[in-house]
Amino acid sequence: MLKTFSTPRAHAALILMDKTGVLDVVFPNAKPLRKTAPGYYGKGGVLKHTLDSVKMFEDIEATLGSWFPRATRKVRDYLAAASSGYPMSAHCKWALLLHDIGKPKTAKMIGGRLRFFEHEHVGADMVEKLSLIFRWSSDEQARYARLVRHHMRPGNLAMHPEAGDKAYHRFFRDLDGDAVAMLLVSLADHLTYLTPRQLKKRSSAHELTTIKMMSRFYSQKSRVLPERLLTGHDIMRALSLKPSPLIGKLLTESIEAQVEGKVRTKLEAIAHLRSILPALEAAKLKP
Repeated sequence: MLKTFSTPRAHAALILMDKTGVLDVVFPNAKPLRKTAPGYYGKGGVLKHTLDSVKMFEDIEATLGSWFPRATRKVRDYLAAASSGYPMSAHCKWALLLHDIGKPKTAKMIGGRLRFFEHEHVGADMVEKLSLIFRWSSDEQARYARLVRHHMRPGNLAMHPEAGDKAYHRFFRDLDGDAVAMLLVSLADHLTYLTPRQLKKRSSAHELTTIKMMSRFYSQKSRVLPERLLTGHDIMRALSLKPSPLIGKLLTESIEAQVEGKVRTKLEAIAHLRSILPALEAAKLKP
């Protein structure tokens, strides 16, 4: 499948596989996806939406310059870079094929609306079983599970305009090397829900947030992923602490204070941690 996804016309290949019945043989989730929510997604159900999202990804990849004019080359290089012998773009398409596999198990009518609560987490948990079928490496399995589990996050950030660099930092920190892939996968997923007129405007909150976050990552990385002012050893020595989970919490607090502009130097970071240490220790002691 990764070989198929490595081509710029993977969507066309998947459509052919679907029409000929091959997809049902090679991808065990195809049937349940097809049977789920045809009234919402049209004929083909969630599978139709899934395949459409692959097409949207290929459209984004073909027009990167118009999406991310200041980072076109960097994003293109990222997608072309090999991982496990295949370009990252192929792994993104795999993630899109997988991103909604949890919907058949979570589909419920609530208040007259079809909902799929927690489908991203259910889907991520299903990746392990699929890994045995497709013989993914441990790194591939971890990547696909991560991308499935977090594919709603960019959209959730877009729904909260007050979210700023601290929220973006947490996203880039949690997704690590898959953050750019996650932004593109989530964007492709989102675009399938837009009308042709909306697609031309590129003005949805999700689209604008994706563009903003990509710009932060490539043009203003220090704002969302600053270099650490302190190490765990620095914290233990300055605050007379012993190794414990509290050190990791303090490291996180220090970095987030940097992102928020509260601290700019090592001394300021230590002073900040000293001021919040009593509250953190008190919270740890609560039953």
